[in-house]
Amino acid sequence: MFHSKMNMKILVLLSGSLMASSLFPAPLILLGTVSDCPIEGESVDIACYAPGAFMDAWFSLFKDDQTRAVQTLPAAETHHHVIFILKNITTRDKGQYRCQYGLFNRSEFKLSQFSQILQIPVGECAFTTSSPKDLPRSKEPTFTTSLPTDLPRSKDSISWVVPTAVSVAGVLLLVLTLVVAMVATGRLKERRQKKREMDSCWTETSYPTTGV
Repeated sequence: MFHSKMNMKILVLLSGSLMASSLFPAPLILLGTVSDCPIEGESVDIACYAPGAFMDAWFSLFKDDQTRAVQTLPAAETHHHVIFILKNITTRDKGQYRCQYGLFNRSEFKLSQFSQILQIPVGECAFTTSSPKDLPRSKEPTFTTSLPTDLPRSKDSISWVVPTAVSVAGVLLLVLTLVVAMVATGRLKERRQKKREMDSCWTETSYPTTGV
């Protein structure tokens, strides 16, 4: 009885090893999209490559541990790979994916081993983040009361300059006019004073008229 059980185990192991050895080599599965972290609504391309010697094969894509293929595609003529497209993905499409190919060997359809597992997250990528204390602190902004000399002034900043300049020019013109008037008045008074002095001199030196 003991020997019969051992013989059965050996037969099972041998049959399993024979089945594994009869399978074609495993394909290579790759994520064909640009982003490694697809989000809902996007399309995901999954490429499955068989070894170069296995052309014109049929490829199947499996999700998680399901035995039913998600998609099955034939390779193009003289090609050894296909691209599976998952359109408008949702969170239900996330999971582990594997692919497998098969070829007709004479009269029977022979399968390959499964590829490695491809993990596809949908909106759940682990991005590397830094805590606030690890982030470099920027310098405190410095405020100045003077305007930069290398920047053009706006019209609003110039609008008050023109009236101020006109006012200052008017005041200066008024002061200059007053100064000129004062100088002219002083000179006029001085001339009148000299004329009076000269008239008085002529009066004092005039001779009295006498009758003969």
